Amino acid sequence: MKQQWRNMLVLGCVLGVVHATLAQNISQPATGMNDTFVYSQVMDRNGTLYAATGGLGVFVLDQSGGKTWQPMNEGFATTIIYALAFDANEDLIAGTDEGIYRYNKALKRWTAIGNELRNRSVSTLTVTSAGAIFVATESDGLYRSNDNGAS
Repeated sequence: MKQQWRNMLVLGCVLGVVHATLAQNISQPATGMNDTFVYSQVMDRNGTLYAATGGLGVFVLDQSGGKTWQPMNEGFATTIIYALAFDANEDLIAGTDEGIYRYNKALKRWTAIGNELRNRSVSTLTVTSAGAIFVATESDGLYRSNDNGAS
């Protein structure tokens, strides 16, 4: 984990992503993603922070000291993102109001996965230690994928 996030609470809220340390008041640590509702945030093994928003898509905190949120929305059919998780291959996946997407780091682009869930609103994603992906939809129930989102 990056030193800048140690001993820090990171929260997603209607103000974007804010943080607090044990000795400080709550403050907004970075610019570029203001006045939006944050539904989910995740951190990868390298300490990079990602945030899912309800209208502006997915953002990543830049790698130059965490001063600016950068959008990473190429390939999405929507910018309403409810959930983020890392799959068994440590690829970022997103639950949207139009299904599930996986981020391709090489192409810097999101690609739709899980054909059965296209055009369904995915509100929650959970990946088990065995790699199964559980998906909760707003109105169509719970789904499970044992093949990393292929079905």
